[in-house]
Amino acid sequence: MCSSDLHQQLTDGASRHHPRSSALTPDTAETLRVDYAEPYNYKPEGNHGIPVTSFKVEVFTEVQEVQVLRIDLLQEDVAGSFQMRLGDNSTTRCIELGAAAADLELRLEELNNVDGVSVAREDLTSTATATGMGGYVYTVVFDGPYMSRGGQPLLSVVPRNEDSCPDKMSVYWLDYAVSTLVEGALPAIPEIVEIRTTSSGVLGGTFDLSFDFQGDIAMALPGAATGTAKVDVAAGSTRVWSLEAANNFKDRVGRDDVVKIAGELHVVDLTAEYNNTMLPLTTYHQSGAAAVPIYYSDAILTQVNTTDNSATVGSEDDVRGLVALGEAVMLHDPLTGTQTFHTVVSFPSASAVELTPQVDTAARMTMYRRKKARVPHDASETDLKLALESLPGIGSVDVARFGPDKHAGYTWSVTFTSLDGPSRCPDGTCLVAEASTVRWADVTGCDLGDDVNGLYVEVNTTDGRPMYSLEGTPYHLKYAPARDTWIIFSEDAGEKNNVSTYVARSEAGTTSTAVPGSFDDAGIPSGWTNGCAVGVTRNGTGRRTLLGVDAKVETSIPRYGRAADYTVVAHASVLPAGTPETQRIRVHTAEDDLNGYYALSFAKSSERVVVKHDVTAKDLGAKLESLSTVGRVDVSREP
Repeated sequence: MCSSDLHQQLTDGASRHHPRSSALTPDTAETLRVDYAEPYNYKPEGNHGIPVTSFKVEVFTEVQEVQVLRIDLLQEDVAGSFQMRLGDNSTTRCIELGAAAADLELRLEELNNVDGVSVAREDLTSTATATGMGGYVYTVVFDGPYMSRGGQPLLSVVPRNEDSCPDKMSVYWLDYAVSTLVEGALPAIPEIVEIRTTSSGVLGGTFDLSFDFQGDIAMALPGAATGTAKVDVAAGSTRVWSLEAANNFKDRVGRDDVVKIAGELHVVDLTAEYNNTMLPLTTYHQSGAAAVPIYYSDAILTQVNTTDNSATVGSEDDVRGLVALGEAVMLHDPLTGTQTFHTVVSFPSASAVELTPQVDTAARMTMYRRKKARVPHDASETDLKLALESLPGIGSVDVARFGPDKHAGYTWSVTFTSLDGPSRCPDGTCLVAEASTVRWADVTGCDLGDDVNGLYVEVNTTDGRPMYSLEGTPYHLKYAPARDTWIIFSEDAGEKNNVSTYVARSEAGTTSTAVPGSFDDAGIPSGWTNGCAVGVTRNGTGRRTLLGVDAKVETSIPRYGRAADYTVVAHASVLPAGTPETQRIRVHTAEDDLNGYYALSFAKSSERVVVKHDVTAKDLGAKLESLSTVGRVDVSREP
């Protein structure tokens, strides 16, 4: 499964340093190609111990179990029958000693926990057994489509005192032994989910799809007064400082959350001092940065304070316009690293959310919502595939579309080709479709024509804030950070991020104290040009986006996924973490008068070291390693 630098990883800090952008593709008929990139923020000196020098890649595939039944005769002219069982289940009918392979195969397939085996028989000569009496070896391959796949209990011969055959044989006549020759392993089975739209009239509009609570690290922390918060961090430091006297770090970003600063992903430290002007990181910032935004997951709603055995949590922000009544949310406890899943019941106030089930512990937690993708009611297979694969955590999918019916309804069959095992509905990883949204804004009064006015709904995160679109038109509503304004612009007017192309804009600095990127009752943009006005109603009630009489969108799971059996390794390889880069520094002159000093820096850092012209290899290595962006180096000198 692929990962991205924009994805919020909801795992413990140590395991966030995993290979990224991994891909497995056939190379030849007998080989596989593995492509991967090193973890983000990978440090040459190591992230949690010694440096990473290699990655181990293990390939798991379906393996058919093979068991062997060996019968050694202890006397001459032995005849009779025996019975077998698989595990503790029912026994076979009587099997004649020396039975043909086809006969044993039939008896085994009559068991109620066997749906397919293949049997081969080998006769043992007198010289192949210790007794010199000969015998038989049966090789049983479990190759059924359902029950007889993967690992199996060991076959056994029914003891004589339990044997019901009339001609059962004495233990003095022969010796039985059953062993596993090849351990079976189950293959991964991709989950299939169907999405279906229905209506009593003609369908139109859009609907939302979501999968889990991972988001894109794309939401910009707003400033304490106006605009977007700006921060400083020194190269090699774990402390991030706000340029404003009093910011709101702790209201939006909690401990153990992921932030992005100047292109580097970092985790907020669990125990270090943390206040509204200083944010601590678990690992040092490599390059350093000055007056840059700080980004966090756009799936984060707010920070909440919970109490023991209470259904109501206190929220730092008013989230009534960000999550709907009846919608699922997730609480992440940074101290225990656990996530719990809840449903929004009500909003007792602007700073409180009632959940079910109730919360069991008292803590400061991060509340997440599902990351959503919006798709048109008649999305093509390609459009739906791209929308789903844009959601963190899904990886790749295959999509087939069927329809339309007489009301323009469709059915999409989605096969999850990267999901390891089944989904966890209704909590956790679960494909959810919704016909309404609470993330909207009404635009009215614009004297630019009726096609500009209407219901704008959230479609993505752009420039650190959500962007809204008016369905069926080229018009969008977005934040313009360069001027700290919200604008309505048309895609037909030119480059969408160019503020000069807007058709209407708000006053500057009117929305900075609102819930980040949204419009709440205290932060609706005002002072719009061209007569435009923006209105919202925030009570947790959504506005329908899928249009039509009794329009619905529903999901079902015709086939649940199954995780691969990782107990049997088909192939394993150790791959180097990468080839160390070699750079050469040459100091020379045309005359025999070389003397003095020169300066070195690395990776666009403002740090530098001053080096004497004839510095030793050991001293140069020490100086380079003093730079926060270098890590460990090996230096040699010629001559």
